[in-house]
Amino acid sequence: MRHHRFTGLILAVLFLPIILVPLQTSTAQQETTPTPYYVSSPNGINVRMKASTDAPVSVTLQPGAIVSVVGQTEGESINGNPTWFIVTINGETGFIHSSLLRPRSPDMPPPATIEPANSREPANPNATPEAVAILAYLYELPERRNKRVIAGQFGAYGDGTSRETAEKQLQKVYDQSGQWPALTGMDYARWMDNASFDEPNGFLIDQWQQGALVNISWHAANPWTGGNSNDWANTATSNPYDTRSVRELTIPGNAAYDRWITMLDKVASGLQDLQDAGVVVLWRPLHEMNAGWAWWHRQNPEDFKALWRQMFDYLTHEKKLNNLLWVYSPNTNHSEWDFGSTYYYPGPDYVDIVGLDKYMDLDEDPVQLNRYGEYDDLLKTGKPIGLFEFGPLPASGEGWDTVKYNYDNLIRDIKELYPRLVLFQAWEYVWQMGNHNNVDELMNDPWVIVRGDLPDWEEEAR
Repeated sequence: MRHHRFTGLILAVLFLPIILVPLQTSTAQQETTPTPYYVSSPNGINVRMKASTDAPVSVTLQPGAIVSVVGQTEGESINGNPTWFIVTINGETGFIHSSLLRPRSPDMPPPATIEPANSREPANPNATPEAVAILAYLYELPERRNKRVIAGQFGAYGDGTSRETAEKQLQKVYDQSGQWPALTGMDYARWMDNASFDEPNGFLIDQWQQGALVNISWHAANPWTGGNSNDWANTATSNPYDTRSVRELTIPGNAAYDRWITMLDKVASGLQDLQDAGVVVLWRPLHEMNAGWAWWHRQNPEDFKALWRQMFDYLTHEKKLNNLLWVYSPNTNHSEWDFGSTYYYPGPDYVDIVGLDKYMDLDEDPVQLNRYGEYDDLLKTGKPIGLFEFGPLPASGEGWDTVKYNYDNLIRDIKELYPRLVLFQAWEYVWQMGNHNNVDELMNDPWVIVRGDLPDWEEEAR
C-alpha cells in the first residue's frame, strides 16, 4: 500500500487496462507491432481529452502501470517534444505525453516455471512449535465445511495512525458485529525512526495474548537515499525514471548495502522482542513487488529473488528469528501487460504463505482477484493463500466520503470464486471494515473465523 493521506484521496488513480490506438488523422502514426510501455513518472499521470496540458483530464494512472503503444500524434510541445500517445479507455479517446511513458525493458525474462511446495513444513526448519501449528492450521482450512476463512482488520501504517487508532478500528468491528477480528497487524515503517518498536509491539503482543493472529508489513525506506518507500527513481542514470537494482543490496562493499543491513538489524530487534514474548508473526516484507510505486518494484525477477533470499537468510540464520512465517504478497494486475503474481516468487524454500493485495474500482462487483490469472497462478505454489490487503475503494481513497461497500459481498465472492482463500485483511483508514456496511453479516457468516474461533497455539503445538 502506498502513502494514502488526503493528497491521495483527491487524486483518483484508476487501474484500467489501456490500449493505445492510432488517431485517424494525417498527423497520427501507427506502430506495426504493439510495444508494452510503462508509466515512468514517479507520480500519477493525467490522461487528457486532447493533446494539451490545458485539456480536461479523463483519468489519472499510477506509476508503473503498463500500456501497449501502437500509435502517436503531435500536440502541445513539452520541453521541445510534441509527441503524444493516443489512448482509448472504455471506448473514449485520450492522450498521454510521450515523456511520461518508457518502453518496458526487453531483457526482462519470461515468467519462471513455478515449483510447487512439496512439504507443509515452514521454510525455516527451526520454526517455533507455535509457528508450525499455525501453518498446519492454514493448510487445513480449505478442506473444512465451515469456519475456513480468517477475518482480519489491519491496525496502523499511514500518517497520523497509532496504537490507539488501531484499537479503535478493531472496536468498531466488534461494536457492529459482536465479534473481534482474528487477524490484525502493524507496519514497522511507521516506527523506524523511533528508539524502539514498543508501540506497535505492545499492540501486537496484547492482540496475540487475547487470541488473535498478527502480521507485520514494512514499507521500507530507500536504502540509497533515505527517502520513503515511494522514492524509487534512480537519478544517477541518464534516464531519471530508472529504478536502482536491488541486487546491489545483496553485495557487501557499498554504502547502500551497509544501510540495508542496518535497517534489517533495526527490524530484527523488533521481531526479536516479539519472539521473546512468544508471538508468531506473519512477516510480509517487500510486498506488491509487481507494482510500480516502491523502490523494490519493477526489478529484474532474479534480482528481487536474490534480495528476498538474502533477507530470509539474514533474519532466519544470522538473527535466529524462528517466530516468522514468511508471506509473499503481490498486487492484483491491472492489465495483461503487468507482471504476473508469481513473476517474482522466490521459491517454496523461502515462502510459507502467498497472497494478494487488492483495491477495488468503485463499480467493481464481484471483486476481481483472477482477471489475469493471479489467483490461479498462486494456487500453483501449493501454499496457503490470503488476501492480505483488501480495500473496497481504490488505492487513492476515491469515494471515501460517498461510497459504502457491502462487506457481505466479500465473503460471497470468496465462496463463489476464490474458495481456497484462508484469510482476508481489510486495510486501515478509509478501507477499514467499520467504515462500511454489513460488517455484522460478514463477521457472523458460517465460513468466517473470528478471534474466539482460533485455537490455543500452545496447546496445538504440544
